[in-house]
Amino acid sequence: MKKMLSLLSLFLICELVSSQQLPRTQLFVVNPYFVNPAAAGPTRDIDLFVNYRKQWASQIAPQTFTFVGSKMFVKGLAGGVQFTKDQTGAYSTTGIEFTGAYHVNMNRNQAISFGLSLVGKQHVFDPSGIQVIDPNDQVLNGGVKQSSFVPNASAGILLSSKTYYVGISASQLFETPFELGQNPTQQKEFGHFSIHSAWTISTGSKNSINNFHLTPNAQLRWARNGRLQGVYGVMADLDNQVYFGISSDIQSVFTSLIGLKWDQYRVWYAYDFNIKASNTLGSGSHEICFSYLIPRGRSGQFRSGQIKKSSLRL
Repeated sequence: MKKMLSLLSLFLICELVSSQQLPRTQLFVVNPYFVNPAAAGPTRDIDLFVNYRKQWASQIAPQTFTFVGSKMFVKGLAGGVQFTKDQTGAYSTTGIEFTGAYHVNMNRNQAISFGLSLVGKQHVFDPSGIQVIDPNDQVLNGGVKQSSFVPNASAGILLSSKTYYVGISASQLFETPFELGQNPTQQKEFGHFSIHSAWTISTGSKNSINNFHLTPNAQLRWARNGRLQGVYGVMADLDNQVYFGISSDIQSVFTSLIGLKWDQYRVWYAYDFNIKASNTLGSGSHEICFSYLIPRGRSGQFRSGQIKKSSLRL
């Protein structure tokens, strides 16, 4: 009985981590489209992001791979796509998200945008690659792979200028239930909500050779079945090329971030240190993001300084 309960507990932990956890990325300040569909396509350049995150260092360490691309088309209409693969031990979630966004200029310095995403997720529990304590455990369904497809949606609103943005978004709006196994317990994707903002402050004069900027940022996030979480940080950069940042939820996690930007390439690395994590799980999480920008110019050649200044992309 204890063996069955222990394996059942592992399955439930994997389900909670993969399908109900808040967005894990600490790089929302780099690209708010990670958490808000209204941030898709701020310019007519094609913005591509590849992001990989690994939490902890144990055998069931959650790993997330994300591909993101977006572009503005005509008259403020923009589109984007996100592909996500989330793996936690025997449990995985594969999602595809198609986004439509509309950007409206309020004046010469401010714009408001609205975004809506249609999402499809495939939840899979595959016990073939794990060490089984009790092969007869009902959760294992005889060792057969179990899967369930779930449709969902996300929405968001964003106010932005050249120096700041503030937005609100909601994901897993349908809270779609799904089932796995022959004797399934119904699971549910609980709604996630986020308020996020960033503001860039220039500390140098216009005639300075080297311009130094500070970007304070904050995110409040909440899952409908959980508690409110806050993440607060600041990013510093020199000439919009070399970046250093720190952030924390004040209670348990501290994050350091470095970044480098040259021409159309951008690379970011973040490390989380969890002071409350157990020795078994490990205390550190790694996240790396690579970005490539395809300019809108017909020649396809990139010219330095071609990126439009936008607070939605560092």
